[in-house]
Amino acid sequence: MVKSTCRRLCGAVAVADLDTAAADNAGGRGELIIRSKVAQRLAERAAAGCTDVVPHAAGLGKITGRTSPNARVVVSGRRCRALVEVAVAWPAPVARAARRVQEDVAAALTDYAGLHVDRVDVIVTHVLSVEDRTSRSIQ
Repeated sequence: MVKSTCRRLCGAVAVADLDTAAADNAGGRGELIIRSKVAQRLAERAAAGCTDVVPHAAGLGKITGRTSPNARVVVSGRRCRALVEVAVAWPAPVARAARRVQEDVAAALTDYAGLHVDRVDVIVTHVLSVEDRTSRSIQ
């Protein structure tokens, strides 16, 4: 019996009964389950890291916390599809920015989650100039 604790990081305690013979067999190690929410966060972080993508919240999004980039990922077994919404900085070429988001999101889902990515759709919801990105205050 092996007891693993990570209480300091997440407050959880996991207990696993490992048979040494089963541990040597790859099939006896268990399985990895990637939840859609984890894949969604990976996709959003990858999109946010792209050069011409800028964070943006408009209208009710400011109140509800829905910001761009925003992703929806459907995971089925080891395969997934993603839809990513982003805002792009002006004067960046929109097609180039969208292609970069596709590539970075697919790479993140493959590298960090081990998923086979069937497709990544990118919607550019806003093109923002420097003036649009600065916060305006009421005086």
